[in-house]
Amino acid sequence: MYALYALFFVLGCMNNQILTFSIQVTGAYSQITVDYIGGALYTPFRQSPESSCRRLWGLSWNERPNPADMPHLKQSSDLMWAAWESEAPADKMANIKYYFSIDVSNPDSETIIRLALKTKGQELSAWPGTSFDMDTDAGRALLGM
Repeated sequence: MYALYALFFVLGCMNNQILTFSIQVTGAYSQITVDYIGGALYTPFRQSPESSCRRLWGLSWNERPNPADMPHLKQSSDLMWAAWESEAPADKMANIKYYFSIDVSNPDSETIIRLALKTKGQELSAWPGTSFDMDTDAGRALLGM
């Protein structure tokens, strides 16, 4: 029923062929819990490749790493969907309803959340909070698209 993922690195595969490519270690990590019966995904611990590599590579917070040095799967939403698709049985695939991101603590995400809430005239609040349709700019921004 529940699957716990600790994704420390991702290998690229296509048509059963392993794609070989070289990227620098970023120090990124993600822990994902899948509840396909309740339709929920939880991420209690994660740090993006871009954020973690700044510390590891000694970059300042206003320096952006070269996109070519970043892994192909770098957005939380990409990793969450991969975990959901891997774990949910075919009859539960469309049951995804909630994405819980626990302890958001980076300035970029906090700004995006604040702006998304502003589009609905809302402020950060306790459960059940505010819902966003994924066909809106705010919803897509929250997914990192």
